[in-house]
Amino acid sequence: MIYEIPDSARIGIYWFYQEELFAVFTQAVEAGEQSAVAVDSTFSHWHEWEVLRERGQLLALPRELRDEYDAIPRGRVLFRVKTGVFVILHGSEFSRTQQESVIKRFGLTGQPVTDEWDEHYDPLPAHFTF
Repeated sequence: MIYEIPDSARIGIYWFYQEELFAVFTQAVEAGEQSAVAVDSTFSHWHEWEVLRERGQLLALPRELRDEYDAIPRGRVLFRVKTGVFVILHGSEFSRTQQESVIKRFGLTGQPVTDEWDEHYDPLPAHFTF
């Protein structure tokens, strides 16, 4: 089945800081990488964090949160091919307000959207060491 996806609908990645969207990287669904299951963006959190560093945007964060891309809540928006649903992947701390912010920023208003917790997107504890 082919789904009608409006030009305004986007996939990509995001970060939150203090309940507000801190950074967002989006692209059209057609520009993403398609598998049999989903269309995902070509963005990676670790790479785009370095882009934010180069642009000086990380200076808006406290010093202790600037080093690692997983220091603040983050997530991803993808499109499920078989169901025609946009999926917001996020960590365990994800509020209704944050969900609404992602829906608005990714142009998903009026689209079928679900959100799913994925432990991958939970920030590492401050005392964690590799």
